[in-house]
Order: sequence, then C-alpha cells, then structure tokens
Amino acid sequence: MPDENNGLKETLLELYDYRNGEREVIQDRVIALGGRPATMGEALGTGHRTFTALRRAVDDDTEVAIEEVLRGEEYIRDELAKVAKADLTPQTAALIGKLQVSVNAEIARLKKTDQAL
Repeated sequence: MPDENNGLKETLLELYDYRNGEREVIQDRVIALGGRPATMGEALGTGHRTFTALRRAVDDDTEVAIEEVLRGEEYIRDELAKVAKADLTPQTAALIGKLQVSVNAEIARLKKTDQAL
C-alpha cells in the first residue's frame, strides 16, 4: 500500500499529536492534585518508545504504522483500565472516562482500517 494512500499517514500523525496533547492534560491534572507528573519510568518510557516507533514506521510503511499505533492504543486502554479501578475524584474519573471513550473509538477505527488493507 502506498504510504500516501487516503491521507493515512497524516491521520496517524494527527493522532500522535492528539495523544501528546492528552498526555499534557493528564500531567496538568496530576499537578492540580498536588502530585508530580512522571518524567521518566516504565509508562513514560513505553509511551516514548511507542511514539518513536510510530514516527519511524509512518516514514517507512503505513500498514506497519497502523499496527504500531494500534498496539500503542491498546497499551493506553489497558493502563486507563487500571487507573479507572482506583479511588478517583469525580473530575479525574470523568477525565479517565473521556480518555477511555477516545481510545476505544480509535482502536475500533484502526482495526477496521487494518482489516481493509
């Protein structure tokens, strides 16, 4: 599949930017609750590696990039599910719920796109 086909490359890069913005929202929430957002560690490292792989994959092969993004979205889904089980403030629970809806929608869309290839 040509990488330029159907604007898929641009769509995946837009998702990258969107998720990066969500990361900032989460960090702001952590700060608002009096915490310090992670600057390193397992979750941040995994996220960084996933998005670095995405950037490389998009440059080389859109189909591989879709699979890489799907893997990243599934990781985010699983991490959000863990957080959702915690005792959260109503505002934090609403944020996590919103993020879960967004991630689940992207997973469904990416699976559909991947199957169509």
